This record gives sequence, structure tokens and C-alpha cells, in this order.
Amino acid sequence: MERITSLGLHLTDQCNARCQHCAYHCGPEAKGIMGLDEAREYLHHAAGHSMEIVCIGGGEACLYFDLLTNVVREARVIGVPNIWVFTNAFWAMDRAVAHRKVAHLKEAGMTRLCLSAGGFHQAFIPAERVRHAIIAARDLGLEILLDVRFLGPPQEDNQTNRFTRQVLAELGELEDVEMWQNQPLYIGRAAETLLSHLAQEPGIPRASCPGPWAGGSWENPAGVDVDLYGEVTLCPGISIGNAKQRSLDRLLTEYSPAQHPIIRELVAGGPAALAQMAQRTGYTPQASYASTCHLCYDVRKFLRPRYPSELAPRICYEEASADTMRAEQWQS
Repeated sequence: MERITSLGLHLTDQCNARCQHCAYHCGPEAKGIMGLDEAREYLHHAAGHSMEIVCIGGGEACLYFDLLTNVVREARVIGVPNIWVFTNAFWAMDRAVAHRKVAHLKEAGMTRLCLSAGGFHQAFIPAERVRHAIIAARDLGLEILLDVRFLGPPQEDNQTNRFTRQVLAELGELEDVEMWQNQPLYIGRAAETLLSHLAQEPGIPRASCPGPWAGGSWENPAGVDVDLYGEVTLCPGISIGNAKQRSLDRLLTEYSPAQHPIIRELVAGGPAALAQMAQRTGYTPQASYASTCHLCYDVRKFLRPRYPSELAPRICYEEASADTMRAEQWQS
């Protein structure tokens, strides 16, 4: 992996919300944060691979605002041209607070404010707080991204999508806002809570794998994420190693899809090939799946006891108590 476009820093699994569509199992009970020294080390190692973007989030990274600000500042110091912060804007109680917080992050080096919004998030956070954050970022001349997730296709008529369209209307003028409109990945908590609301295709999906979630291909990923446990992931729950045990630079340099038992199958034939491999050790396919990501996740949950290092962190696969997650952090 000679070059990556982006580095994601997943500072915490803790979140003020417990969204149904979460690709992990983040929530208020999750404890633990990435240390500033660790974040600094990851940034320096990724910088040697021509990184252009650092995406900082969680969980909800703004729960640890001082740490977040310092990580943003470290990214600016090493010359990362694009520094993105992902948040649900719970902190934007009014326009004055929103302006103060966003200005502080801009001064530290943030170039784009990325806001999560829609029916899933606004079950926990008032839409007006997202609007306050948008106005603050607009006044300060920052790029703005709105990440919106629908249940099924955006045009489908269901309660979640109607709520999402209502939220977007409440946010007002959005012509200057880049908007991502997608479905959840149907992994993590999303696979546990949303599938009963979705149409599912019978049998094993044969569609190809969409690839790592930062883009690129499994052979040449566009980016990696590093979480508070040190796990370096290409997609939630698919780890290529632990940066607390082996330097991020070495993990990126030595990355080989053919040597990774999960990624090797995804390269060979996508999630269907991974399912075939799992069937040889006892996996029983479900009658239907919502997507290839759902298939991949279901197979990986079955395989995780055999490949705990490659299929990490645990919070992608199951809810865990705060004590368990703290213990895992110390062990990693």
C-alpha cells in the first residue's frame, strides 16, 4: 500500500446517541478514547504515504472536544491539506455556541465540517442544532458536508424516510452544502435492528463487493481507519493489524490482500466467496439478505471466533459493556 488518500481517526466509540443505523455499536455506555500521542504517531506515519485527507470522528468525537481540537491541530502542523471533522452537532445548542465551537475548530485547522443528519440521528438530536452548525460553518467560510442515510432507497416511502425529508426541509437552504445520500451498510447495529423493515432478496447475493468504505479496491485501498484500540480497518470490522503492536507505517507498507484470510476471499469472489469458505466450516446461509454488505457481515460474525485479529474490533459485531471495552483497550 504505497499511497493512501485518507486516514480516518476513530477517537472514541462513545456517543450521546444510539442510532439504529450505526455500522458499529456505539452509544453512551462505550468508554475510552484515543490518546493524543497515539493520534500524533498515526498522523506522522500516514503522512509518509502521501495522505491528503484526515477524517476525525467516532462515536461522537466532540464529546472530547479538547482532544479533538488538539488532533485537528496536529494534522495541520504536519501539513494535511484537508481536515474533516464528523459530528452529529449535539453541542450546537444555539447559534452563539455553534459559532464559538466551529470557530475554535477552524482556528485549529479544520477545513470541512461533516454533519450527520436525518431520521436516524434526529431521533436523538434536534434538527435545529444541525442547522445552527451549518449556519456557523457557512459564516466562517468552511466547506460543509451533510451525511444523510435513508432506510432503503431515498425515494421509498416509509416512516424513517418521511422523517428524514422533514429534517432536510427544516434545515433550510442547502445549495452550498455537499450532500451524501445513501443507505446504511447493514452491518453492526444496523444489521441487528433494521433488517425487518427491508425487502430482502432470497439466496446468497452474487453482486460484487463494493470494496473498502474509503474507496479504492481491496488491492489498492484509498484509505484506512484507526480506532482507539489501534485496529487499522479497511471496512468496519475488517482489520489489517493493530497499530499499537506494529507501526502503522509497517502495516501499510506490508499490506498484502493475499495474506489476509478474509480479504483474500473478497478479492477472489466477493462476499459470496467468503460465504462459501465459511460453509466449509459450518456456516448455514440465511434464507435471504438485504445486501452484499449484510451477507459479508453475517458471515464475518460466524467466522470471528476463528479470526479474532482479522475481524476486529469487537464493537463492530456486538454490544459490549463499558467494562469489557475498557478491558479490551488495555489488552490491545
